[in-house]
Amino acid sequence: MVSILLGDHPRPPVVSVNSTGPVDTAFAAIAEVLPKALEIAHISRPGDIVTWYGAQKDKPSAEMTAGDWLVSYAAETDTEEPGVHLTVTDKLCKTACQAE
Repeated sequence: MVSILLGDHPRPPVVSVNSTGPVDTAFAAIAEVLPKALEIAHISRPGDIVTWYGAQKDKPSAEMTAGDWLVSYAAETDTEEPGVHLTVTDKLCKTACQAE
């Protein structure tokens, strides 16, 4: 599932890509849609983000900065709803910048 926080912002302040299920399956599902999701949301430096995401496969969590964007990755295995979550947040956003 891809979620994009919209509003009166000049660009989306939060883009969230989530997939439930076993981590390997969820990771692959996000990898498949991530380039297009970043393109649609007009996220700069998408190649850097996609390459970095690919290197996170065996990690439980990680963060990186790509230009004005903070990218957060988390893989959940020991929860009621396992899966993978990737959130891209605009570091320049000052108000109403969090997804609910």
